[in-house]
Amino acid sequence: MSFQYPHIRDQKKGNMKVFGVIPVILLFSIAILIFFIWFMKYTRFGKKIYAVGGSKESAKLAGINSDKVTFQTFLISGMLLGITSIMYWLPASQVQPSGTNGLEMYFIPIAVVSGVSILGGTGKPIGILFSAILIAMLQRACILWQLGNSWLYLTYGVIVLIAVYGSVTDFSSILSKKTSRGGTNG
Repeated sequence: MSFQYPHIRDQKKGNMKVFGVIPVILLFSIAILIFFIWFMKYTRFGKKIYAVGGSKESAKLAGINSDKVTFQTFLISGMLLGITSIMYWLPASQVQPSGTNGLEMYFIPIAVVSGVSILGGTGKPIGILFSAILIAMLQRACILWQLGNSWLYLTYGVIVLIAVYGSVTDFSSILSKKTSRGGTNG
């Protein structure tokens, strides 16, 4: 006979819910998000990550060992990938080796839309949350409208192109050209 907490119902292992409504995995994910919002904003190492991502040479001149920070960041990334893998497969009854093929098509749009630069130095964890919600809503909309995966991937591609175009375009110079053209013609 095992003891069970009355406020946690165990339908299946990995599908536990607090008060029968809130999945434990969701609470754990929110806790990790809150920790990394704090970590990136208030710790020296979080600031070093942004410094190295912004400019490796400038970080070296500031006395930061950029190779060490890069290595430690990859270690943290690997740890988070392991935690994510466990959380992803925990509700399943069995794990398939090819079960996560194609998930990069979710992660790339999430990263690009959230403002995370592929070159590094920018991005906030809260932006990743909001872009993940946007991509999840887009996925659910494609399911409800009974569109196939090809339409979903096409939409992801368009979103990535728009986000990349927006990040590399200097809109202030475009606006100043339009106002200078508009002022001379009028």
